[in-house]
Amino acid sequence: MSSKDVVVIMGYNNTRIDDVAVIKNKVNKKFLATLLLCQPNITDKDKKAADHVLDVSLINIEETLDVLESWRKENNKKFIAVLPFSDKGVPIGAEFAKKYYLFGDCHERAAACLHKNLFRKHEAEENNLPQWSKKPSFHLVRSKEEALSILKYCKKKMFIKPTSEGNSRGCIEIKSPDDLLKNWDMLENYISTGIIMEEYIEGRQYSLDGIGSFFWVTEKETSDHVKFRGEIQDIVPAPLNNKVYNRLKKAGDIISEISGSLGGAVHNEAFLLDDFSVAAVEPNRRPAGGKIWDLAQIAFENLDPYGLWLDIAVEGKIKHTDFKQRCFAGVRMISAKKDGEINGIPYGQIKELQNFCEEIDRIVITKQIGDVVSANPSDNAGYVGYLIAKNKKYIELNKNLRFFTKDIEDRIEIK
Repeated sequence: MSSKDVVVIMGYNNTRIDDVAVIKNKVNKKFLATLLLCQPNITDKDKKAADHVLDVSLINIEETLDVLESWRKENNKKFIAVLPFSDKGVPIGAEFAKKYYLFGDCHERAAACLHKNLFRKHEAEENNLPQWSKKPSFHLVRSKEEALSILKYCKKKMFIKPTSEGNSRGCIEIKSPDDLLKNWDMLENYISTGIIMEEYIEGRQYSLDGIGSFFWVTEKETSDHVKFRGEIQDIVPAPLNNKVYNRLKKAGDIISEISGSLGGAVHNEAFLLDDFSVAAVEPNRRPAGGKIWDLAQIAFENLDPYGLWLDIAVEGKIKHTDFKQRCFAGVRMISAKKDGEINGIPYGQIKELQNFCEEIDRIVITKQIGDVVSANPSDNAGYVGYLIAKNKKYIELNKNLRFFTKDIEDRIEIK
């Protein structure tokens, strides 16, 4: 490799700029290359996390590819890999890989990872799925009247989510037309890009995560808030018997095939129902959020998730890889006990707790004194922070995650 070589990151979701910095260090040290971050509305943090930045649209693909080619020529650089690191970065990342003959997933199915209704459409067209693979009924709506009509016709609880959002934004349960009307002000923000109404699925949620040939199942727990059904806890790997694991593995393979994955990073989500059928939630051809890759690095010996992803992208081939489990690792979100303004955060006690318990990997508070918080957040960004811990026993880890986060929640002052 040479100083002319460049790895490109297409966007990043939410607050994952620290992960961009991790990738940059690996690109610099292992490949002696530099990192270019392509992202709209570049910030000072972006500039510090990457070697180069370009303030570009991830939606206007042809225009942005032209900008990238001009940048390459002006700076006498060579693109050696592309990493789609956000939902919007998946389609443009696939087109970029095709243009420069780099490793990438299928460009023709990439839009299904950004527009949830397209994935449901492709799924509905599949005729050879196993009997246990459930296809939830769904409707794409673009008006309040259309949504009300569907609710009156179906006469059952529905799950509503924007077609093109992440971080569980705008995802709520709707039980009746009156319920829809009460929440329409929030849902109306997403009408321009579309809202998808799906059959409400009851079951245990998992994510089916992979990098190249390495695969694991993540156990997910969703919040019990009245409306918002977001993720509050993840554990890697999920404690499963071989039969259930193999079924979820197959379900992950099916979702990956429908969404055009060719071996890049995947984070496919699904529900396991009481009758052991599996219903896909959505595909993601990018690294898992929620610190799941951090959990995997703790849970499996010698696994370097970002390093493995980079190796595949740069070398352009997938090698067989496997990693032995050494423990269970989990993350739980720290919630606000009530609505109000944060008046005190016990940083000293949090540090003592972290030093006292070797099972705790980290405690991160993402809010500040003066921030307004809610006991019923509208998306994952509404939590106060998170805690990561590990244990060789799943039951002990599950118990400790709840105990430690509750202890912190009780100590945070809200007025």
